[in-house]
Amino acid sequence: MAVYQTGRYSKQITVGGIQLTSEATRSAASLFQTDVDLPVGIAGTLSTRTSDTAGVLTLATGHEYSVGDFLDIYYADGMRYGAEVTEVATDDVTFTSTAGSAVLPSETTAVVATELVEVDADFEGDDVEMIVSIIKDADGFIEYREAEKALAARQVMTEDEDWSYLDGDGSTNPLASTTIDTIVASNSSSSTTARLQIAALLNNTT
Repeated sequence: MAVYQTGRYSKQITVGGIQLTSEATRSAASLFQTDVDLPVGIAGTLSTRTSDTAGVLTLATGHEYSVGDFLDIYYADGMRYGAEVTEVATDDVTFTSTAGSAVLPSETTAVVATELVEVDADFEGDDVEMIVSIIKDADGFIEYREAEKALAARQVMTEDEDWSYLDGDGSTNPLASTTIDTIVASNSSSSTTARLQIAALLNNTT
């Protein structure tokens, strides 16, 4: 007889003096989970704005970033993700190829640049019965990727708030028709180590 994994999802909400409780239980054949630290980023400024997507960061001494690293760049009004480091001259870090819903801010804007943490995964998005993703203790960013870094889904995360999907809850599976190879995440804070937690129930037999 197959041994199934079970997950319970519960929320308590208070609005206008009324308390609402929502609970759901799902079972599936297997489980994916991860629980890892997201190191602090390095504070600095956007010292040169070459274009809407590229420029130079001047970061605090001792940042240890090098050519070929990929960074997420956070600032007060938004973020750019997936910045590729193309040159490093002491505290000046040249980057290009960022993506995001907002263009880079003006020069001298304060930023936090954070190297991505990568987690190995290996599951089919269509097998997801339940998935919950949380970044604890800081805002951050999560990206689910297929092979060759192809994007499956991405989400800007608010501290301690979950991003979740439960099969049958009326929402659309954000990972449908994908094969998840890796998950990358970053921390928006330059002072507080964050924590990435993901748990997924999968309807497969591997």
